[in-house]
Amino acid sequence: AKIAGIGDEENTKRNGYLQAHLTIRYVVEEYGTGIIDNILRDAEKEKNFGKAFLHHTGIGLTSVPEIY
Repeated sequence: AKIAGIGDEENTKRNGYLQAHLTIRYVVEEYGTGIIDNILRDAEKEKNFGKAFLHHTGIGLTSVPEIY
């Protein structure tokens, strides 16, 4: 994986925990730690995590694997 520097790309795409870790790591590195609270707050309010994630990052959840 480009960001983590661990494992091969195919294993990264198959491992949900690693995907989640890399995604959160990327988002925090790009936007700062406060964005996590903002995403979670909006997701709870709207009952839609994907919409909140897109709103705050400009990245759709289907595009997440492309960031690493």
